[in-house]
Amino acid sequence: MLLSSLDSASQSDLLKAVLNTAVDGIIAIDRRGRICLFNKASELLFGYKAEEVFGQNVHILMPEPYRTQHDSYIANYQATGEEKIIGIGREVEGRRKDGSIFPMYLSVGEVTDRAELAYVGIVRDITAQRQNFRALEDACVRAEIANQAKSEFLSRMSHELRTPLNAVLGFAQILELSEPGVLSPEKEKEYFEAIISSGNHLLGLIEDVLDLAKIEHGKVEISIRPVDLLRTVRQSITMVQPALARYRISVVDDALSHAPMPLVNADEVRLRQCVMNLLSNGAKYNKPGGKIFIKCEVTSQGRARLIIEDTGIGIPRERLGELFKPFTRVSRREEVEGSGIGLAITRQFVEQMDGNISVVSKEGVGSRFALELPLAAGVESFAVHNNKRR
Repeated sequence: MLLSSLDSASQSDLLKAVLNTAVDGIIAIDRRGRICLFNKASELLFGYKAEEVFGQNVHILMPEPYRTQHDSYIANYQATGEEKIIGIGREVEGRRKDGSIFPMYLSVGEVTDRAELAYVGIVRDITAQRQNFRALEDACVRAEIANQAKSEFLSRMSHELRTPLNAVLGFAQILELSEPGVLSPEKEKEYFEAIISSGNHLLGLIEDVLDLAKIEHGKVEISIRPVDLLRTVRQSITMVQPALARYRISVVDDALSHAPMPLVNADEVRLRQCVMNLLSNGAKYNKPGGKIFIKCEVTSQGRARLIIEDTGIGIPRERLGELFKPFTRVSRREEVEGSGIGLAITRQFVEQMDGNISVVSKEGVGSRFALELPLAAGVESFAVHNNKRR
């Protein structure tokens, strides 16, 4: 059926039906900018009833600076015909009755065959599109940061792996090529020890990477049982003794001898790994001849808190948030060995043992790590698999 075949009343009814079923807001104004048409979608969009806005200047639907600019746009177009907004779709902002501002897409056209109408605008709320776009942008930025971090990690790891591997190969070749009796027994022993030390360092780096991969895929099994915290700390100190000696770091743990250390609920192997990571970092990022202080206390919440504090270089405040992220090193000390994932692994293990870890640091003064775990009194052994107790 052709529109021209309808009488005026039918055409008017059809037009109203079209206007009020449109999903976009449709607003018409006269040449003085006064609203003379405001469809249902516009009411929903702006929060006004049509009768509230009829005769009002359309700039009531606009925040600044659009509100101030609008009348001058219309006057300029009528005087010069210069199209700054007419016939041009663009993103602007709208202002609801409650004063809230929202982004919208606006297209404006001129009406030439009706004296009472001058311009018709079609508006669409693009809040969701803006949010989706920002979320996509954020995701892209996060992905780029992650890719860059992984690239830096791979580059660093290739160097870290090559260093001990070169030592193993170098000393092994010296031993292989040396004629019997040329090297003294002491020198041979020194070379063998260097090979073993480099091999253990290489193994530690590889195990760190494998541990992180297991954690990320939920394949780490945690066996929780009462653990002697003092014994674990003592064992950890012994195992990082080479690093302490290398950097001439002394451990001050007198406080551990003055009060009994509690039993904690933990996986003994993983807890020892966590303490070793903290001690190792306390040595590597310390000052020559520096100290590491260790003490333990029971919190008011009934948890054991192990504190490991160093006199090292400290961490810049703005980088503390990156400290426990995988593939991130916040220190500028390029000569320090390590994969840069030890603290990330430590936090994951501590959290899987129902604990938490925190840090306070001051650049140039040192860092203080606090590791909290639940006390073990009266608790039976149980296992945790894939982060779930069973």
